[in-house]
Amino acid sequence: MIRTLNCYELDIQAIKKLGLENSANNRDVDFRNCVVKKPWGYEYLAYINDNVAIWVLKIKKGFSTSMHCHINKKTSLLILYGEVNFSNLSEMYRLKAEDGVLIDKKIFHSTEAISDNGAIVMEVESPTDKTDLVRLRDRYNRTGKGYENGDNIIRNTSNYDYVFFDRIEQEVERFNNKFSIIRFNNEEAFKNNFNEDNYDNCILLEGTVNAKHGDKLDAGHLIDAKQLSKCTIMSGISIMTIKKI
Repeated sequence: MIRTLNCYELDIQAIKKLGLENSANNRDVDFRNCVVKKPWGYEYLAYINDNVAIWVLKIKKGFSTSMHCHINKKTSLLILYGEVNFSNLSEMYRLKAEDGVLIDKKIFHSTEAISDNGAIVMEVESPTDKTDLVRLRDRYNRTGKGYENGDNIIRNTSNYDYVFFDRIEQEVERFNNKFSIIRFNNEEAFKNNFNEDNYDNCILLEGTVNAKHGDKLDAGHLIDAKQLSKCTIMSGISIMTIKKI
């Protein structure tokens, strides 16, 4: 199940109270081919283009990301492995593998792993600015601080379960899921070749699709494969597909 969260007055008031001082000390850092250590585990960049960045988060049991928001970018989370408690300022949801959340700009949220072996979460960001970060609360004394840099960035990825997606038709099996990147150049190719039964969820990497209810879905959108099959495309699109194995 994929939930959609919209910005509430609680979020707006919290932003005003905290202020918008974001760290820009890593704006020029190339996050490809590295791992970023976190108090709750680690994360790394798994895919990037001009509009979309996809990160993989490994969260240890009982540990949590900060209660944070992004002022200018939308975010999607997809649980790949394990279970988590996902919270905003007013509610908490228990999410399991294949569940996702679409998070609008300025929504405070946090994710805590509750399964014995922790959780693996895929995070989709658009646009790709990692410095767009406001921390409201944090268990690890990072409230108000910007994104990690310096000693927290590890260039040797050999000790981590690391993968980077960098080409069309690439297929990878990891985290009990099969991932692939597919390009459809037009509506006919999409309708003739996209089989919803082969996938669970999809991430729109490039292009725009028109949903059945009339909304336009842009790059960075997480969507159920069955819903995507009912969409129409105006021009070419690229998608990442995810299937549990």
